[in-house]
Amino acid sequence: MVACSVIANFDGLVVEPAPCADGGCDGSVQADGSLADDGGPMPMEDAGPLPDATASTDAGPDAPCVDSCNAPILLASGSAPAYVAVNQTHVYYTDSSAGTIRRVPIGGGSPQTIASGELSPWVIAIDASYVYWTSNEAYSSVGQATLDGGMKSPLAPMQPYPRGVAVDSSYVYWSNESGNDAGPAGVVRAFFDGGGLLQVAVAAEPKDVVAAAGYVYWADATAGTVNRALSDGTMPTTIASGESSPWGLAVSNGRVFWTNYTATGTVKSKALAALGAAPTVHATGQHAPRAVVADANSVYWTNEDDGTIRKAALTAGARVITLVAGEQAPHGIALDATYVYYAAHGGGRVMKVLK
Repeated sequence: MVACSVIANFDGLVVEPAPCADGGCDGSVQADGSLADDGGPMPMEDAGPLPDATASTDAGPDAPCVDSCNAPILLASGSAPAYVAVNQTHVYYTDSSAGTIRRVPIGGGSPQTIASGELSPWVIAIDASYVYWTSNEAYSSVGQATLDGGMKSPLAPMQPYPRGVAVDSSYVYWSNESGNDAGPAGVVRAFFDGGGLLQVAVAAEPKDVVAAAGYVYWADATAGTVNRALSDGTMPTTIASGESSPWGLAVSNGRVFWTNYTATGTVKSKALAALGAAPTVHATGQHAPRAVVADANSVYWTNEDDGTIRKAALTAGARVITLVAGEQAPHGIALDATYVYYAAHGGGRVMKVLK
């Protein structure tokens, strides 16, 4: 065991974490501030059967384990960092209050401003050469700049209400989450120079978008659907319907993942090879799960309302693990091989924590 010196804060309760044990939640602090024993039943009230055999809730014997020995690391401070993207060298992030796009080395160091004077910059995406962002206001733009900030230009000015953004080898995609006289709500694509603007789909309230393997995916919060189409808008498919405010979206390792952004939200996924099957429910009872990412082993998400960063293995029935607690309104999340990166929007911090 390795003794921990960090203090964990859960809903205002400050506790001294117990020593960590290898291979699980033994001796770690639980989500209600109590301690687990040697792996047997935990001293918490049972909430009854889980809604899905693959889901874990915030109460009962499957309450989330807290990794109390994994302290997050501060990378940068700001006014209101919103979303993050990461490559091999830097974390890029938007700051909606400061109106900036910045980057900081993944190992720590001085932040660099890539663009300033932007109107509420929000979701961010990067490729090998450029960083792209949306300005989450009516009649605003989708922006782009070189990764070092040497050149900045609006990719698509006067968009109705841009929110999500994604990029593949051919196009930049974004969602307009509401419509006005500048255009309808929906998903749009353009070439990297802003030309060839195409309305890929019309939607009620699209949130996150993802581009993968020739498809564009989007979550529609008002319609309660998760969708995809070929990049030119043909072959539209509803992946999931009847969802409760689907919001965050990720495609990884042959699966599409999404969050349902409610006070008792869920994290779900489907295999791309079996879109007609019922979704796998990775977690229920989450507190406004906003953004989601995944790797070959786990799915990770931010819970805006309770300030947690959580993960669950992709295997059925996996326990939900709280990587970080006590943040203020965490929003965007990104991964590399070792760390989870996130923006604490209310706390003004860009952080990383070991997976």
